[in-house]
Amino acid sequence: MTSAVPPPAPELLAIVEECERLGYVHGVDFSVHGVPASFGSELVVLVHGEAGYEVRYRDMGEERVVTAGADLAVARVAFLEEVAWLAAGRGRGPYVGRPSRAEQIAARTTMDEAAAAYYRRIGREPS
Repeated sequence: MTSAVPPPAPELLAIVEECERLGYVHGVDFSVHGVPASFGSELVVLVHGEAGYEVRYRDMGEERVVTAGADLAVARVAFLEEVAWLAAGRGRGPYVGRPSRAEQIAARTTMDEAAAAYYRRIGREPS
């Protein structure tokens, strides 16, 4: 016996419609849990569960949580921002042609600062 995914709430369907109005492709750039779509290998996913909302980045079957919380308004903003940056690399949305967030950070970071940040992320000391 399988459990069916309940239909998404109207406010989640409104986010799907908003993304589509902005030119993002459902199932390619983004997905909202419970709304059927064919999925690409890299997209941003909005999930609503018992604990609230999660914005996840999925690439080649691997997922990481970008943000999580109980507030839909916060999740919506984070979701739309992540989708906008992902879609920009595909020629869609308001960030097309702008330097990526990583490029913006790199422009104001020295090599030593970047190396120190890398070692902090992986939990190691520089050798």
